[in-house]
Amino acid sequence: MPTNSTDPVNKKSNSLKLRLSSYEKTCSSLNKELKTHLLNHTTGATKNKVFAETLGTIGRLEYFAPLREAFKDVGHAFRSVADERLNVLGDKKGLGGEKLLNRLEETKKGVLVPMKAVMKDRSDVVSLVAKEEKKHQALILKEEKQLLKNGIDGESVNEIVANSTAQSSNPPPQSLLDAREQMVHVDTNVDENIGKFEEKRIVDMKLFLEDFVRKEIAWHAKAIEIMTPLISTARSVDEDEAVREMLGKLSAIARGEEYLESTVAAGGREKKITGSGEHQLMTNAKKKEEQEQEPEQEQEQEQEQEQEQEQENVEKDQDWDA
Repeated sequence: MPTNSTDPVNKKSNSLKLRLSSYEKTCSSLNKELKTHLLNHTTGATKNKVFAETLGTIGRLEYFAPLREAFKDVGHAFRSVADERLNVLGDKKGLGGEKLLNRLEETKKGVLVPMKAVMKDRSDVVSLVAKEEKKHQALILKEEKQLLKNGIDGESVNEIVANSTAQSSNPPPQSLLDAREQMVHVDTNVDENIGKFEEKRIVDMKLFLEDFVRKEIAWHAKAIEIMTPLISTARSVDEDEAVREMLGKLSAIARGEEYLESTVAAGGREKKITGSGEHQLMTNAKKKEEQEQEPEQEQEQEQEQEQEQEQENVEKDQDWDA
């Protein structure tokens, strides 16, 4: 009995289905993990903003002005980096992450959907060929049985087999020939499209990977651009100056002076800082008042000296007249 001619066809079908199934799983896996990755970016950026607020709060509570400004600048920069991260890789509507997901979905639709349609057409024709082949084989078996039945009365077994072979070499029915012709046409169509499928699959994956890497680089590059100058800002904070300032304040307390210290910790208002007992800090306002009074005091002293000089001159004139 002849070998089933649909075996190679089935092997090709299975191979193509396996490739399509593998690519579909790749897209699904990428989509799932990409969503998780983008969610991590969104969550991370949100936490970065919270930390930026913490840096700003710490800065507002800092007494040493240069360090206060450094905390403020770093906090502001950290928020800017978080905003850039959300813009480039956030998973919300209109953000870069959503565009990545859309690209992946378009890749899936642009390749899998048309190829599945082509493969369905092929599968339908393969089923038709298999059905016609089965009918043809059933007809041959029926003829063989009839020959065996007719040859029992004197025909040898070898003659029966020879007759069966002769009968089976007869051309197949037209329906089977038509099905095989359709199979050739569909296979040609599949071969042409499978090349396009492979090309588009590779190109789309290349573009997806390039876009993904560019977006990852973009926000890291922006972070480097924003944060790098802050290294100099942090280094410029002079600890020696901070020590001198603190010791100067302590020394002022020991001398019993009083002053008002402007501190952001008090909500931007001037807060009076006092020592214990009669030791009090000298206020900046009082210092300024004394500095403004100095010219007036000098002017009064000059007037007193002029009056004294005039009095002396009067007394000398009286002595000469005497």
